[in-house]
Amino acid sequence: MIMLKFLGYSPMHLSQWLKILESRPSEFKLFGEAFPHRLKEVLETFWRIWGDRRVYISRSPGRVNVFGRHMDYMGGWVNSMAIEHDVITVVEPRRDYIVNLFNVDKKYSRKSFNILEELPEKPLLSLEEWDQWTSRRGKELLEKGVKTGWEEYVKGLYIYLWCKLGGDVDLKGANILVSGNIPPARGLSSSSALVVSLSLALWKIYNIEMPLDEFIETVGYSEWFRLTRGGVGDHAAMFFARRGKISYIGFHPLDINKIKYSAFPDEYKVIVIDSGYLRPQTREARNYLRVTAAEYRLSLIYVKSTHPEYAEKLMWLRDLNPRTLGISLQDFYRIILEIPLRISRDGLLEVGEEYSEELHTIFSNHTPPKEGYKLRSRCLFGVSEAERAILFPRYLDTGEMSNILRLIEVSHDGDRVSKFDEDGERVEWDPEYSCHDAYIKSLIKNLNSDDPLKVEAAQLHWVPGSYERSIPPIDYLCDMISYRLKGSAAAQLMGAGLGGNVLAIVHKDKVKKVEEVVNEYSEKFDVKTNILLYTPGEGAALL
Repeated sequence: MIMLKFLGYSPMHLSQWLKILESRPSEFKLFGEAFPHRLKEVLETFWRIWGDRRVYISRSPGRVNVFGRHMDYMGGWVNSMAIEHDVITVVEPRRDYIVNLFNVDKKYSRKSFNILEELPEKPLLSLEEWDQWTSRRGKELLEKGVKTGWEEYVKGLYIYLWCKLGGDVDLKGANILVSGNIPPARGLSSSSALVVSLSLALWKIYNIEMPLDEFIETVGYSEWFRLTRGGVGDHAAMFFARRGKISYIGFHPLDINKIKYSAFPDEYKVIVIDSGYLRPQTREARNYLRVTAAEYRLSLIYVKSTHPEYAEKLMWLRDLNPRTLGISLQDFYRIILEIPLRISRDGLLEVGEEYSEELHTIFSNHTPPKEGYKLRSRCLFGVSEAERAILFPRYLDTGEMSNILRLIEVSHDGDRVSKFDEDGERVEWDPEYSCHDAYIKSLIKNLNSDDPLKVEAAQLHWVPGSYERSIPPIDYLCDMISYRLKGSAAAQLMGAGLGGNVLAIVHKDKVKKVEEVVNEYSEKFDVKTNILLYTPGEGAALL
């Protein structure tokens, strides 16, 4: 049975913590060789601010989503591992409702808020209610020009926990010190690590009685407070990571007893490459991320509207597959062909009249794209990526690394916005090439072929679709790794996109070659890069 990890020390006074650290440092090296020293510095910082207080300490690792991009919140699967970079939270409960937030990193200013002033009028018990309320609140703040900061993650966690507990648990304030060394905006889930770490302390402080899978979903969806619409894949991966293992996790529902683990082969390495490009923190960039996420939901509504016979089976985009619908892959592709490449809001409201309330909720958190929503392209990426994520651990278990590398390349083809040849010259590229009528009709034709190679090539998991979250420099780097290390490595975008990290799976004998490619890339684009080799680490814990 899978359970949360508790070391059994919290709560203790800081003086007691420091004695334990001095006498038993090896016990804390479960979380990395440098962890005991770092924890000591964090405790001393808390002491300087508030004195020798009785505190709860928790930590959550960053995570690398090794495979399964952009689909967990729509029911897809992820294949993740924890890393040693983490977020530590030191929490002292208060008797009032004030939450004081300090961060060891001076970039994050001190924050304070009153929980009672942030709560909705009544608990929001369903995800739909939470979606609607946070969307309305976000729209109001946007119209008022109110700027928010890192405290929003903490507010969201407190508020959604209060909602899910029916308002029956009197969540009080706290003095909270945060220390994190996970690089932000790099696809390593630094923000999710913050809420996971803090949630473990709150779980203990308030003796929260909630099924573990529901608790994890509550923690994950609390981030919707910031108008993101991600899933709970990062959070589940942090809670349940095991040293040396890749975790295969499914969602909606999150059934923790169905989490599977695959050993990562010793002869390959997971490499995280800093592209040198941060995701832009602009209104346009945030809107683009929201639009692409919304296009998943809109495409599902479109199919439910045009095929009401399947509506009850289609809860999440992940459900849009031949197995769930009970149809052939040929007929499935015919349904994909019916989805428009572009459609306006008016067009969606006309087709999906029955779902008008849901449509308006989706519309409320973003500005519509001028060229219309790219329904078919986003849908095709999502449904094919869900299939790829299912196959990934199977290929790991059977040692089919050539197929692992191919899955990575196809997945990145669905994210890329540009293409480069072997000489590094940019060539013509249509991100939606696999989404056009002619291409999909050719897939149907090949499925009816007597040639097994054509039939295999027409399988859904080899169709990239188009999600377009990459940027040209990242596309260049992925292409060069593929060309220079053909058969030994593959690389793709990490995280939400528009910058950030690149993940590569590389044969251990070729790591130096990757470093050479990255150095050439760094010179070409005049950016600073770094390379991190990660091994699967330990999951989140209350100390």
